[in-house]
Amino acid sequence: MKAKFLIVVLAALVLVTGTVWAQKGHHNRRAEHKELTTEQVAKKMTDRMKENLSLSDEQVKQVYPICLEQAQAMREHRAERREMAEKSREAMAQQREQMVGKMKAVLTPEQYAQWIECRQCLDRKADCKGPACMQRKAKNGHHATPCKGGPCTGKPVKKVDEKSK
Repeated sequence: MKAKFLIVVLAALVLVTGTVWAQKGHHNRRAEHKELTTEQVAKKMTDRMKENLSLSDEQVKQVYPICLEQAQAMREHRAERREMAEKSREAMAQQREQMVGKMKAVLTPEQYAQWIECRQCLDRKADCKGPACMQRKAKNGHHATPCKGGPCTGKPVKKVDEKSK
């Protein structure tokens, strides 16, 4: 009985260790890939194609410039995407600031304070004590439904069952 239990525990330990080790190896390969130059990426692509497609030396000489061009294009495309994402974040921040100014002009001071408090709860992306969070209707720290203008702190809202009336 003890021998069977020991075998099961050892087998589970080996499986868990293998899984963790495999995941770490994959992560390290990603880090290495990011540090490669375009020439190194093109060389790897060419080598892979040579091995998989059994390319001749003449074909390798013709394929390498194509792979180099592709690697450079991919790198440029990634840089453009990063730049566009940064511009988009800046534009959204500016848009939010404009909205705050417009809302301040429309809302009363009390309403504005409530609105800011509600926005801070949503912006912080953390669990709060608001009704949606307390009822576990919030996803990833965001409310599934707006907090209806009220402060995002308080006790959970209890639903009244019409059958119990």
